[in-house]
Amino acid sequence: MTVADLSDVDPVRLITDRPARTDAYRCTSCRAVQRHPSPLPTFGVKCDNCGATISSRDVFIYADLRRRLFALFLDVAAFGLPTASLDLVIGGWAIDYAPKNIYGHPTHTAVIWIKSALASVTAISLLGYLLRGNARGRTVGKMATGLRVVRAADGARPSLAASVVRTLAQLLMIPTVGVEYMLSSLDPQRRTLHDRIAGTIVIER
Repeated sequence: MTVADLSDVDPVRLITDRPARTDAYRCTSCRAVQRHPSPLPTFGVKCDNCGATISSRDVFIYADLRRRLFALFLDVAAFGLPTASLDLVIGGWAIDYAPKNIYGHPTHTAVIWIKSALASVTAISLLGYLLRGNARGRTVGKMATGLRVVRAADGARPSLAASVVRTLAQLLMIPTVGVEYMLSSLDPQRRTLHDRIAGTIVIER
């Protein structure tokens, strides 16, 4: 740009003119996901893929951090309370029938086996809870908060493969769950790392 060109530039427009905001929309006809300016015109826009009309009702509203954290809290409660109760029952039964030492306490080997069994029950239960929730697109916490997991590519329910990948990624991210969710607030689609790995997004409907 030359000096002459600069003289024609309105400094106010340089500050106030910003790119139009765009949101992700899903075509209800072909399920294609595409971005359009937000808000949409009154009569919607034509789908780039099939030509059907996309209206403002088809917008993806990405789940915010507070709602996702509240859903996570509800999931921890929904999973943790029954599992803890089950562990207490199994643990109490195992202690009653475990081999005892001369003091009447379970032997060291028995204690190791009991702890291993309880850890296995908890791990299998957690795996099943997450996998079922991912396959359905909703866990108990997400149902209560109006959230849903969908494929980022087409807005459909996650496939079995995507559900397995997302479940395994969630298990790996447990030690970093706080950091992972905080970093999701920096993503335009508010995706966590396990969402990125599985190719999913979480929306508010």
